[in-house]
Amino acid sequence: MRNKSAILLFILLYGFVINCEAKKLQRQSSPVRESETGIDWQEGQAFPHFAVPADTLDGFLIEDPSLSPEDKVMMTVLQGLVNKVKPSIFLLRPESEGMYWWATKLGLNIRECPADKRWELIRKYRIPAYTKQNKLVFLPNYPCYTGSTDVFVNMNRDTIANFDRSHPVFLTAQGVSWQMGPDSLLVLEEKLEKLSPDNIVFCRGDHFFALYNEANHMDFNLMLSAGMQTTSGGKKWIRYDFRKAYKIDRYVVRQVDNSFYNTKDFTVKVISDGKKWITVDKQVGNISNVTDKDIAPVSARYVQIDMRNAGKYGISSIDNVEIYGSVIK
Repeated sequence: MRNKSAILLFILLYGFVINCEAKKLQRQSSPVRESETGIDWQEGQAFPHFAVPADTLDGFLIEDPSLSPEDKVMMTVLQGLVNKVKPSIFLLRPESEGMYWWATKLGLNIRECPADKRWELIRKYRIPAYTKQNKLVFLPNYPCYTGSTDVFVNMNRDTIANFDRSHPVFLTAQGVSWQMGPDSLLVLEEKLEKLSPDNIVFCRGDHFFALYNEANHMDFNLMLSAGMQTTSGGKKWIRYDFRKAYKIDRYVVRQVDNSFYNTKDFTVKVISDGKKWITVDKQVGNISNVTDKDIAPVSARYVQIDMRNAGKYGISSIDNVEIYGSVIK
């Protein structure tokens, strides 16, 4: 069990992500929802049927001269994600037939949103994270394509200022690297600390998603769990101790990018009762650089990889291992 809640931030910039260790946190009480859609596209049907539009749609002038190319992409993506569930956004284009020609033709009521109010529109239709089969599929960045720290602060001011430490809060954003650099991130951290002192944690990507998935009761990479220990038996085996039992259902083995040197034969074993190793998967004659396997869910604290045939020179070329599982309820 994690022992502290925090506000965790993942800031994606063109070219690099922020590297910071994540603090420990408690598990969140309610999971994110399964993907939803209002689209009905039956087999043999030429075109899809969409959900009934909202009584009044928010109209947005997508060709406004004040908008950057990034702004236009952001608003177009927002329209697609929102309208997939229920048509609620109408992008206005000043074409020869007029901005409202199609809206009038279709009998739609439009309430125009000025370009300088686009962040209010984004807040209104904030897209949730989506999951499928208990796996994270989509986690939106808010804001995206921004070059201003103020935009992020203003969008999340209430959420951060009202943080009560009852459960972790996960926030993501996407910045433009030629407008936002390390200095901007220091400014951002200072602004956020004023809203919620000692609760802000910048995370690197793999830590962020592992913590996010764990908090939402989904599979996460146990290799990033607190206290995990690794031991090895020379060239024979690698063992991972996760300090307590998890429900394990997937593993990933990454090797050097050369099939001649890859570990050819290996076995993945677990201990589920503390006494007897159980083989959950076996690879023979492997030439793949990445082995990504779902296994039958099993409760285990220890996972061990036995190298049966280490490859051409007898030296295992395993570069990285990921073990996925979830907290046993």
